[in-house]
Amino acid sequence: MEPVRYLRVRLVDWELCLDELLSDLRGEPTRSRRTGPNGHDKLVARSAKLRRRHRELTDQLALAAAEIQRLSLLLGRYVAAAEENSKVTHISNKRTGR
Repeated sequence: MEPVRYLRVRLVDWELCLDELLSDLRGEPTRSRRTGPNGHDKLVARSAKLRRRHRELTDQLALAAAEIQRLSLLLGRYVAAAEENSKVTHISNKRTGR
């Protein structure tokens, strides 16, 4: 580390340390203290959000699978009906010209 940079870093460390000491004496929060959620709290919240989303997607997947099954059965009925109707032979009536 360069001497100037090292002195700058050390000076910042001393400023933070002095700031913390003075703030402790005054009972005020410091620049270095965290006032918001820490990393663990963020991970817990993110995990809960992902679990909820996973549950929603699992439910949607189950509904989609059920709908595919229903449509497959319906398609089977339509195919059977189409095959049954294709067996019908139309005889034209020579009198009416059909």
